Amino acid sequence: MTFIFYDTETTGLESAFDQIIQFAAIVTDDNFNILEELNLRCRLQPHILPSPGAMLVTGVGPRTIQQAPLSCYGMVREIRAFIERWSPAVVTGFNSIGYDEKMLRQAFYQHLHPVYATNTRGNTRMDILILAHAVAIWRPEALNVPLNEKAKPSFKLVDLMKANGLAMGNAHDAQADTKATIDLARLLRERAPDVWDDLFASRSKALVCDRLENERFVQLTDRMFKKATIIAGVICAAPDNSAVHAMFDLEYDPTPYLDVNLERAKTLLKSSPRPIRLLRANNLPIVRPWRGTAGAPIDMATATARLKQIKEHPTFSSVIGQAIAGQYEDAELTPHIEEQIFDGFPSKSDTALMEKFHRAPWEERHQICLSFQEAKYRKFGERLIFAEYPAGLPPKTREELDQWCRERHLTEDECKWMTRSKAIIELGKLREGKVLSQGDLLAEIRAFFSL
Repeated sequence: MTFIFYDTETTGLESAFDQIIQFAAIVTDDNFNILEELNLRCRLQPHILPSPGAMLVTGVGPRTIQQAPLSCYGMVREIRAFIERWSPAVVTGFNSIGYDEKMLRQAFYQHLHPVYATNTRGNTRMDILILAHAVAIWRPEALNVPLNEKAKPSFKLVDLMKANGLAMGNAHDAQADTKATIDLARLLRERAPDVWDDLFASRSKALVCDRLENERFVQLTDRMFKKATIIAGVICAAPDNSAVHAMFDLEYDPTPYLDVNLERAKTLLKSSPRPIRLLRANNLPIVRPWRGTAGAPIDMATATARLKQIKEHPTFSSVIGQAIAGQYEDAELTPHIEEQIFDGFPSKSDTALMEKFHRAPWEERHQICLSFQEAKYRKFGERLIFAEYPAGLPPKTREELDQWCRERHLTEDECKWMTRSKAIIELGKLREGKVLSQGDLLAEIRAFFSL
C-alpha cells in the first residue's frame, strides 16, 4: 500500500477565493518508509491578495511569495502529475478532508484539471486529525491530548506532537507539517492498531457503504455532539446521494418517531437531543462495527428489537429519506463561478477541451477557451492565459481582466475574498494585538498593501 502524505499553505481560509502557495508531499510505503518527496512554492495569481494574518502565521511574506519559482498554474500541473504518477495511493494529511482537500479541489477546478484527484484512479483518503479524534475517544490511553488556554482539548498538530514526545519542525511550513503528520500516523497506528484498522476501512465511500450494508449495528462518533459516540443502525440512504445515510441512535425508543410526517422529520434532523444523525460515507466517518460490547448503554436484544421496528415500519424510512434528500433545496444559487465547483461534472466535450488546452501553445489557448460549452470554463481559461501569457488574449479581453483584477482588489462591497480595505482592517487588528516579534515581516506586509 502506498501513501501520499501532503500539506498545503495558503493565502487564506476561503477555499473558493484563496489559493495554495506551498504544496508539500511525501510518498511512503506501508511501513512509512519514504519513497519520494515533493516541495513546491508558487507566486500569487493576479486577482488574489493574501491575508496579512495568514502570512504572519506561515512567516512567509509577499516578497518571498512573489519570488517563488513557479506560477500557480505551473504548480497545479505538477501536483496533478505527481498524484497521478503515484496512483493508486492513500492520500493522507492532517485536517486534509476538512481543509487541504478543499483547497486542492478548487485549485484543480479553477485550473481546468479533474477535480477529484484524491479519490479517483483507485485513490482513497485518510485524515490523521480524524484518526486522532477516534483514538482519543476509543483508545484514550493511547494518545495524550493537551489542553489549550481555555482548558479545552487541543488537536492542533504542533500540540499533539509535543504532548506525545514527537519532534516538530517549522510549524506552518507544509513540508515540516507533512513529516510531522507521518510521525503522528506511525505513533497512532502502533499504539491503537484497532482504531487505525477501523478508520482505514472507512477511507472510501465504497468501503463505508459496504460496512453499513453488512453490519446491523455500528458505533458512530462525531465530536460535534455532546454525546459523541452512539450505537446506531441505518434508517436509509438519501435518494439523491448514496453517500449520505440517516442513522438512528438506538439508545432511543423509536416508537414516538415512527409515524412522523415530512415536516416533523426535517426537525428531527436538527433537534437536540438528536435521535437521527447523518453519516457521510465519503468524508472518513468515525465508524466501527458493534456487536454488543459489555458496558454499552443498551444490550444487543434491545438494539435488535428497535432496529426491527424501524425496518418493518411502512413509511418511516421513506419519509426520512425525503427529509434528507431535500436539505439543500432552498440553498441560494451563487453568481460566483468559483463556488459552482459541485454544480455537476463537465461534459465529455469540455473535459477533452481542458486536456487540449493544457497541451496547446499559449498562442492557441484562447481559441480553445471559446469552444467550451460551459461559460465558467471559458472564464477560468481566460484568467489562466491572463496570468501566464497575456499576449495570448485579444486586447479587449485583456483590458477587461485587468479591470476585473483592480475591482476585485479595491472593492468596498461585502465579499468573501481578501481586498485592500479588508487587509487594512486586518493589519489594524494585528497592531492592536501587538505582533511585535514579527515586526520586519509586518512592515513588509504593510508595504505590500501600500499603507
